[in-house]
Amino acid sequence: MKMKSFILLSLFFPIIVNAQIQITPEVGTSIYKEGRIKVEGKATISPRIGVGVDYFFNQQKNGWGLMSGLYFYQKKDDYTLVWSTYQDGKGENYVFPTGLYNERKPTDDMTLKNITSDDTYMRRDYLQLPVMVKYKWQINDTYAVSAAVGGYVALGISGKHQIDEFTYSVEDKKQDYQRIQYDSPYELLMYNRFDAGFSSRLSLHANRLSINLNYETNLYRRNDMGNENLVSITAGYTF
Repeated sequence: MKMKSFILLSLFFPIIVNAQIQITPEVGTSIYKEGRIKVEGKATISPRIGVGVDYFFNQQKNGWGLMSGLYFYQKKDDYTLVWSTYQDGKGENYVFPTGLYNERKPTDDMTLKNITSDDTYMRRDYLQLPVMVKYKWQINDTYAVSAAVGGYVALGISGKHQIDEFTYSVEDKKQDYQRIQYDSPYELLMYNRFDAGFSSRLSLHANRLSINLNYETNLYRRNDMGNENLVSITAGYTF
């Protein structure tokens, strides 16, 4: 048993000795865009902060490594939905999304009763753990370039869900307003606190300073949630 432990240690000892661990606090901005069928939200901007951890297998200028860390970012939705309520001759009401009249139209015997507009704001706050394979090219004594690709898992820790609803009555010529607030955006069936997906990064290093461009997209529950795309630019300082 002792001999086996000695052999394993002798195999991994050169790797441990030559390994290089780097810690990089980062701060920057994320741009989030959700592409969902029939609902096109606006691109939203939010902060991104965290600490990256790089593990290189050797101390040479060029080489492979692993990247992880812990990051905080937000996914914000900001969009407006408009629909019209019509009533037929029997007094039954029918709702038609205003922007989809080419697919579903009211008939000639229907009368327009109400027009409703919902301004929706939703924010989900996440803590993210990426795990990526990384390669670094040292250009000269000052500058280097690195690229990383892999995946991530994230957990929603807080958020906000708010709807400002305006309803105009054609008959009364009057507009009503109400604000609808939910305790958490994770109450919706399409969202939950767990998130996972693809992650990538391209970095420019100048000594200990770095500029990082990140792209991430969800793979978990993609059919329900739509394509969630997050592009981030951060600046970091490596210790």
